Amino acid sequence: AFAWSARGIREMSGLGNTFVGTALVGLATSLPEVVSCLAALRMGSFDLAVGNLFGSNALNMAILLPLDLAQPGSLFAALDPGHALSGLFAVVLMSLGLAAIVYRAKRRFAMLEPDSALIAAAYFAALWLLYRHSVP
Repeated sequence: AFAWSARGIREMSGLGNTFVGTALVGLATSLPEVVSCLAALRMGSFDLAVGNLFGSNALNMAILLPLDLAQPGSLFAALDPGHALSGLFAVVLMSLGLAAIVYRAKRRFAMLEPDSALIAAAYFAALWLLYRHSVP
C-alpha cells in the first residue's frame, strides 16, 4: 500500500520515480530510526544513536543481495540511472559521517559543528541534484 501511495504521489506531483522513492519513501521509512535516535539521545547514549544510524544503513545495503537473487535478471540493470546518484551520495554522506567521528571537531559555530553542517549541505545538494535529474 505504501508503494502504491508513493506511485500516486509521483503521478499527481509529476516528480520522478527516483526522487519520490529516495526522498519521500526514504524519509517515511526512516522515521522509526529517527525516533530511536532521539530516544537514545535523551538517555545520553550517543553511541547507541550513531550505531543505530550506521547499522540501519548497513542492513539496508545488505538487503540488496537477496533482492538481486530473487530477480530473474540483474536487479541493478533494471534500475533507473538516477539511483547511481542516490548511491553515490549515500557513500559520500556515510564517508562524511565516518570522517566526523575520526576528526572530532573541537569548535562549534552557532551550536553546530562544521562536519554536521557539511553533512546537511551535502544531503540537500544531493536532493536538489536528484530532483533536477528526475524532472522531465
